[in-house]
Amino acid sequence: MSRFKFNKSIGAIIRDSGINASTLDFALNESRNLMNDFVPMDTGELAESAVTAIESARKGSIVYNAPYARFLFYGERFDFSRDKNPKASAFWDRAMLRAYRGELHARIERFIRGG
Repeated sequence: MSRFKFNKSIGAIIRDSGINASTLDFALNESRNLMNDFVPMDTGELAESAVTAIESARKGSIVYNAPYARFLFYGERFDFSRDKNPKASAFWDRAMLRAYRGELHARIERFIRGG
């Protein structure tokens, strides 16, 4: 039987990996920026209402505070024009990840490496 032993605590490994609140903040902001391609737009109020929130060093969220955000996100009120944002869709977080997952990961990796 072979055993593997860490030379550092799990907390130290995570801390040293660059995955911390600063990285999470960067990832949330980059995600929000990339999602703008998919957020329905008329006046821009919905996209501008987005705020990031960090709950812990490894958990955060993006919240759209416009009163109608929920309806558009879940496609319950999908009567918007795509004139100003041709990629607009419900579930814009998923649409962004389908389109930009690789780009998002590359940006986060560059941030962690200090570039």
